[in-house]
Amino acid sequence: MSTKLAVLMQQAAKKLAQMDYGSVIQLYQKALALAPNNAGAAMGLVMVFNRVGKPGDALALLHRLWPAAQAAKGPDAKRFKAAVLAQMGVAQQQLGQLQTALETFTQAQLLADSPDLQRSINQIRPLVTKPEPIQQLLMHAHQLVASNRLDEALQVYAGALQMQPDNIEALRGLAALQRQRGAADEALAPLQKALVLAPDRPELYNELGLVFQDRGDLLKAATFHQRAIKVDARFTSAHINLGVAYKRLGRTDEAIAAYRAALALEPDSPQAHNNLGNLLRIAGDLANAKVHLERALTLRPGYSDAQANLHAVTLALGPRAKKAPAKKAAAKKVATPPKKAPSKTAPAKNAATKAPPAAAKKPAAKATAKKPAAAASKAAPAKARSKPAAKPAPAAASATARKKPTAAAAPTKASRPPAKTRRAA
Repeated sequence: MSTKLAVLMQQAAKKLAQMDYGSVIQLYQKALALAPNNAGAAMGLVMVFNRVGKPGDALALLHRLWPAAQAAKGPDAKRFKAAVLAQMGVAQQQLGQLQTALETFTQAQLLADSPDLQRSINQIRPLVTKPEPIQQLLMHAHQLVASNRLDEALQVYAGALQMQPDNIEALRGLAALQRQRGAADEALAPLQKALVLAPDRPELYNELGLVFQDRGDLLKAATFHQRAIKVDARFTSAHINLGVAYKRLGRTDEAIAAYRAALALEPDSPQAHNNLGNLLRIAGDLANAKVHLERALTLRPGYSDAQANLHAVTLALGPRAKKAPAKKAAAKKVATPPKKAPSKTAPAKNAATKAPPAAAKKPAAKATAKKPAAAASKAAPAKARSKPAAKPAPAAASATARKKPTAAAAPTKASRPPAKTRRAA
């Protein structure tokens, strides 16, 4: 395993030099699957996440890594903590959490004095105390969008782009705002420009795919979601949005495959579970649809889309659910020792269908067991009550009782088959 891990790490380093970030992420993920506590693979993956503009994923992984960093001992413990904190600061800075990033960088610098850390601190401190005009404008635009003051936000983004026409975050913000306003055509140009400036950022391809979905050009949308996945194969949102495009195109099997790919990457994605459950409901696979929709609601209580989809599945399963208890009751009665077993015709048929193989193994024993009983019943009722005639009958009944539970178990199992973002299905 150590040899395989070393090979994966070497391949990741080679792909990183080639700027093939999608392959690097896959290789580091494989390394972590082999050695979940490998700090080198985890930190490598964090740095790539920060580099390709996925600070949220980087920060989530760093929070899982932080307890190990705190527990580390030895001469390299402080350096390890400082490295984790430094990457946290990078992610926080990308998320616009400048005050928090400054504090994190300062903690890292106290643990391990570094010119790079000091440079980051020097860059952020004036932005916190006296932000640059472009950043002030972008922060103001975000606040206006959050307050649903979209027209004002549009003017602020326009002003920011007059100051810095190539600011990628301003271009992305403007495109997102235009989509929110229902102006998909106006969202196209800013994202295309952003892609020219940063062709290695998968979220730009994904967002452009969403614009084409808004415009109803689903084939182009699917193409851009696929390109996002090509840049970063572990981009869960791109897989989900690809599934949405395929569903709208009527390509159900491909949509299901896309949602399953998203769940393979992120098993606890409520959106992927909801979208897959809804598509399985449409396809008629109600049992598995119910499983995924219930999982979505467990992960995100109050998820309105999942609640509506689950309600539709429950209504569709209603008649089947009423029949199920009757089948279970019949199975239980057959399985219990025979008080009313002779009156149940359906289990008797099942037992009869499996009786011939057993009878073929022991023909003599069954023949001798049945003939005296038959003769006794025809000859005289008084003899049937006598002790010699009464002994074979319980033996035959016990043999039947031993066979009936196994005969009823197979139909019960066979009749119950095993149960098998950013956009809603």
